[in-house]
Amino acid sequence: MILDSQPPSKSRLAAEVKRKWLVWTCSLFIFAGTAILFIRSSTSGTLYQGKPVRYCVDRLCDDDLKKHLSVGEVKGIGSAAVPYLKAKLRVKDSQWRRQWDGFRDRLPPKLRNALPHFGSPEMARFYAIQHLEHHGPAAKAAAPDLAGLINDQLTNQTFSVLQALSAIGPDAKAALPSVRQECFSKDALLRVKAAKAVWMIGRETNLALMIFTHSLSSGKSAEVDSTHGLSLMGPAAVPAVPQLLSVLRDTNRDAVVRGNSAFALGQIGFAGPEVVSALLLAVKEHDPGLRGNSAIALWRLDDKYLQISVPIAFEFARDLAWDSFVKFAKANQLDLRRAAPFLQDLRQSEIPDIRRFTEEALRSIQDRTEPESTSGL
Repeated sequence: MILDSQPPSKSRLAAEVKRKWLVWTCSLFIFAGTAILFIRSSTSGTLYQGKPVRYCVDRLCDDDLKKHLSVGEVKGIGSAAVPYLKAKLRVKDSQWRRQWDGFRDRLPPKLRNALPHFGSPEMARFYAIQHLEHHGPAAKAAAPDLAGLINDQLTNQTFSVLQALSAIGPDAKAALPSVRQECFSKDALLRVKAAKAVWMIGRETNLALMIFTHSLSSGKSAEVDSTHGLSLMGPAAVPAVPQLLSVLRDTNRDAVVRGNSAFALGQIGFAGPEVVSALLLAVKEHDPGLRGNSAIALWRLDDKYLQISVPIAFEFARDLAWDSFVKFAKANQLDLRRAAPFLQDLRQSEIPDIRRFTEEALRSIQDRTEPESTSGL
């Protein structure tokens, strides 16, 4: 005999409804209390342009790119942002975060926008690492946390972490053991990124030179970064001059890699006849980047060729859309005063930007020399 199931009693239904109501009410109070605490903490502390720094950092690391601040604003906040960015590195995914965002998304727009949005923890860490790199040495307090993210499977941001540690420099020495391990990775580009960090943090010349020179034939990405790494080393990279010359002379190599090699030779400062001869040939090439970087190197190495290198450097700054040649010269460590005798002809250039650059450079030279000429009176 089959018995029909009995319907639940009214008292049981009432108890179930009451239980669900209590659960939802408690959850709502918890969410509301958390939101209030979060908002209060977000509206206290150091301010930037009238807004709490924590609020600004939350915008920096939000999934929504429309909320992001510009790089200039990031730098404007300064070191006050570092503790909050450091906290973002520790963010982990959780069911509670997902539930909160789901609850928030169902609210009316005005209320939703007033409440915090947690978003993806992976993206929060990604943006935090990028912004710590922008802060450079001021982000030294975050170095141990960044070191802990090297080869972290959840983060998967080793390249970005190494760049951030490189930007921090010597104050990130605590991270060196982890960074050195990456110098022996099977990935050529990862080895080069790690070598850059080793150099920028610990000035470990031999290890950096070995990796950079061995990576000059490991594919374009590794080659571009290797030549850039050698330029960062400056005079310490003199042993790499033969390899850089070989790359510069090889017309079958990528023009970007050859241009970087030319720039590195200028940064190293070795003005041997073979170097100068190779650069003089390179400034006749068609590729603007190769010509421009070779001209910068010639300008730095030998005054005898300023008549050749100065006009090409001005054209290169224009090609790169610089708004100021004085800034371009400063970024590339070019002495404008040495170029003064060769600027008069550029005042007659048919290109308006070149004429503007020239007038600006001449004013800058005059501003620097006037105090010197009156100091003896």
